[in-house]
Order: sequence, then structure tokens, then C-alpha cells
Amino acid sequence: IGSGTASVLEAAGLYPDIMPETFTSEALAEKVAAETTGRVLLLRAVRGSSALPEILSQRGIDFDDIRIYDTVPNPAVKPHTVGTDFLVFGSAFGVESFFVQGYTISPHTRLISIGGKTADAVRRAGFSVHSATPHTAVGIADAITEEVQNI
Repeated sequence: IGSGTASVLEAAGLYPDIMPETFTSEALAEKVAAETTGRVLLLRAVRGSSALPEILSQRGIDFDDIRIYDTVPNPAVKPHTVGTDFLVFGSAFGVESFFVQGYTISPHTRLISIGGKTADAVRRAGFSVHSATPHTAVGIADAITEEVQNI
């Protein structure tokens, strides 16, 4: 969706024609709908947001939706209390898996999310969270820096 994905594609010799200003499924769908006249191939996660195909459908964009990978919890890792200063979540599924598997966080651990949907999942789990802006690794680093400055 964003600059990190673009960098990986470029390293493989592929250059994205479309990249949204905001790195969300909704922003990508709107940009694709506005700039595409042909058929679109979506390669995405099994548990990926439904926003992208829903918006493309609403806009009359012809597409194939292929779920090429899945994220699953690691049963070999034993749940425990995370006592780090910061815990970063990169997806709503990661948040759900973390708490469903029985992990807990110490009272001093601050939570950071990559974006809005992930932040919503953290809030649903009953915690406050700082959401990165932009939705990138740099945004996450900026969010942590901001939190450190507020201590």
C-alpha cells in the first residue's frame, strides 16, 4: 500500500504506478478507482481488509481478488507479560492474536499502532494507543519519540 511496499517492489525491478498519499486500503482503493480504466489484480492477505474490494466494486472497477498469504499465530511461543517500554502493533489481526493467545502487558508499556484500524483493535481490547502518522516505519519511530518526550 505504501512506501515500504514500493521499496520491496522496486528491489525486484517492479515500479508501482499508483501509490496513495495515505497508506490505507481505503485510500488505495480510491486512488485505483480514480486512475484505472483496466482490470486490476489484487494480491492480498486471507484476513485482509474488505475495504479495497468493496470500494472497487462500488466504483465499477473490474478486478480479481487473490488471497496469496495468511498470517497465523505461532503456537510455539508461550504467552507471557510483555514488560517493554513500547509494544508496536502492525495489524488488527496482530492485536487480536496477541490478546486471544493470552499475552498481557505491564502497566508501564505504551502501545503504538501502524494505523487507524489497528488502533481501533487496540481500543477494543481495552487499551489506549498512539497511532503512527504516516502509517510507516518512520511514523512508528516518530510516535515512539513523541511518547518518550511526553514521559
